[in-house]
Amino acid sequence: MQPFKLSFPTTVDEALSLQDTEAEAIFWGGGAASTILMKQGLLAPDLVIGLERVSELYGISRLPDGAVRLGAMTRLRDIELSPFLAGVIPSLSETASVIANVRVRNVATLGGHLVHADPAQDLPPLLLALDASVKLRSADAERTVPLDAFFVDTMETAIAPDEIMMDVTIPAAAIARRSRYVKFRPRSQDDYCTVGVAASVAFAADGHTIADVRIAVGGAGPVACRIADAEQLLIGHEVNDGRLDDVSEVVRNTVEPWDDARGSEQYKRDMAAVWTKRVLRSLVDQKSDKGMRA
Repeated sequence: MQPFKLSFPTTVDEALSLQDTEAEAIFWGGGAASTILMKQGLLAPDLVIGLERVSELYGISRLPDGAVRLGAMTRLRDIELSPFLAGVIPSLSETASVIANVRVRNVATLGGHLVHADPAQDLPPLLLALDASVKLRSADAERTVPLDAFFVDTMETAIAPDEIMMDVTIPAAAIARRSRYVKFRPRSQDDYCTVGVAASVAFAADGHTIADVRIAVGGAGPVACRIADAEQLLIGHEVNDGRLDDVSEVVRNTVEPWDDARGSEQYKRDMAAVWTKRVLRSLVDQKSDKGMRA
């Protein structure tokens, strides 16, 4: 790892102003991924701007409109253990609890997790299913980007070099839907998934017809993504085995995986279909067992 300067600003404005002092400067969240990239020589900054002292980047709160805000520097372990999230969005706490291991979750931040943009990460599919958006700030402007427009390619996002991720917002309408994330990991328990699938469902007044739904898949393509064509097969219909078969087939044919150490392209397509059907069935049946994750 090459030598670098290290700075710890206490405000976002200070952090943004530091970027212009060196040719290659990076913002540093928890460093769970950045440290590895730097040791491999894939990331070689002249200046590392640590954000751990910037208080405005922390916090989990309910906004006046009912949405939930999570600061970008919130640790994954805090998401896992938050009593507030466990009561309001339990699927978010449950998903955080299966990311890597406790050591990693104590260090890794929500913003770093998303900016790293590994397609096999766990939170992106769930946050996509919850219609999340991210707030990005530069020295001159602030903008909000829907998460489904944030992921551009493998380890590439829409964040500009001069921007800091401020927070993630989940709208009230999405919080009201029933949601869950499941993943298939055939190797160690703290490994990245082979395939991960998230879904959120809202039912009509009859309690059976699906009024709204989101389906998102990770680990089966260059980015975690929603499968809109599969969603359309469910809206306005009751769920039965035949319809779930149709939905899972659309997912199988839509994802774009590749062969790697976690499985072949065809195997990942099959797993995406299988786990889509399982997560949707679990939501329809109102099951709460955690054994859905392998």
